[in-house]
Amino acid sequence: GVGCRRLVVARASGGDAVVTDPESTAAESPDAGDGWIPTRTTPDGVEEIYLDHVRYERDPLSAVFPDLPDDELDMLAASIKATGQEQPITVDKETGTVLDGWQRLRACHSVRRKPNVQEIEVNDPAAYVMAVNVHRRDVAAKTAVQRVFLAMDLFAVMQDAPIAKSGRLAGRAPTARAIATAAGCGTRTVEQIRQGISYDQNCGTEFEKQMRSGRMSASEVYESIRQLEADDEPSDIHTAKAESREADLSFLDAAEEILRDSESPEPLHYRVITNRALERGLIKTEARSPANTMLKVIYADIRRRDRRREAPRFLPRGNGRIGIAAWAPGGIAALIQERNAEVQRSLLDHAQGMSPVEFEGLVERLLKAMGFDHTEVTPLGGDGGIDVRGTRLLGDSVRIRMAVQAKRWKESNIQRPHVQQVRGSLGAQEQGWIITTSDFSAGAKEEGTRRDATPISLTNGQEFAELLMEHEIGVRRETYDLFTLEEAESEA
Repeated sequence: GVGCRRLVVARASGGDAVVTDPESTAAESPDAGDGWIPTRTTPDGVEEIYLDHVRYERDPLSAVFPDLPDDELDMLAASIKATGQEQPITVDKETGTVLDGWQRLRACHSVRRKPNVQEIEVNDPAAYVMAVNVHRRDVAAKTAVQRVFLAMDLFAVMQDAPIAKSGRLAGRAPTARAIATAAGCGTRTVEQIRQGISYDQNCGTEFEKQMRSGRMSASEVYESIRQLEADDEPSDIHTAKAESREADLSFLDAAEEILRDSESPEPLHYRVITNRALERGLIKTEARSPANTMLKVIYADIRRRDRRREAPRFLPRGNGRIGIAAWAPGGIAALIQERNAEVQRSLLDHAQGMSPVEFEGLVERLLKAMGFDHTEVTPLGGDGGIDVRGTRLLGDSVRIRMAVQAKRWKESNIQRPHVQQVRGSLGAQEQGWIITTSDFSAGAKEEGTRRDATPISLTNGQEFAELLMEHEIGVRRETYDLFTLEEAESEA
């Protein structure tokens, strides 16, 4: 149970359900009086209300939603008094607690009306409570992000106060799909919100506060999280990378050196790492906030390695503190990295053995997984060197038009003329991208980044396989639970 006595629900002659509590009597409460006791909270934190000596207990899931203001409660009570209670109050048959209709119970109490109560069986109480509330005025007016938080709060109640019910053990973390279904949104929104919460926990930011208050929409959450991804690092990160080359170390290399040189294997705050790197001349930057740049670079690396199934270089330790994976015990990370490298080689071998049509279809599939819409494989012979095209919408107005040449080569490297050919085949406002299963010559790399020309992105075979793994194309992620002692974890 949820720490409360079970109510007994029986059918009255009129067909409506009547809730009684065989263990409860008016004598149990010194202020029972005539048996109409308003809402109160017991020492155990349980909300209860008595209507004509019948005790009703509020389910914790229902308590996730706030009570009606006094004026709205008065209006509801007046309506029930004038026309009766149209919508029944629902009680969970398993727990005997009120899942939906607590405000109607309060209103019935204020006008001394016996409530119309209905007993139901539900396999997923959290989803049920969200479903019956999502279209009500106070919930429907909320943003998609706020509804996601309501759904997450409901599932959290189920985890914190497990309900014994066959077929569903409470305490399990809900899937993104379950939360999205309850909130009436897409799983992508849920995943982005979870990333924002995780970023809060590790960096001390206030994404969750902004989202819960409704100051950030779903698209704004997506864009904010996207900026933390390795693919879309802020301009100051690129500036920092360029400037740090003059000091011979990147921000990432500098951070790792500072952590390795610390007196003890303890995580350091990212501001401490940055200050020490600047003092030792390991990095040079004109960024307005070098510490924030350091944090963004480190987290971009963490996310990129996680998506590509690579062994981590840095480990977030909460509240802005960063450690390095070299401190982690055992060789599990190395074994994972070795296994993933083997899968990556096999994936590349498989791509090299495809027919040209199959390989172009694989590239199109990758573009779709990366968020490109309106993708198409160009007709054979009339593509001008372009094999796949796609468009990606950022926000509401920014469009990225990508033209891709797919080279399924095994030995020969892509040369400078191939890059020039792709650049000459680009349409208006298109960006060029060459993907090959081999590699690029030094001249091709130089041509791709030539300053006085449209840049052409170059992805070699290893990078292509990494992208496929990152977006789970041709592979699947397998997750296992690794347990460590709390004492050992806290000492680390």
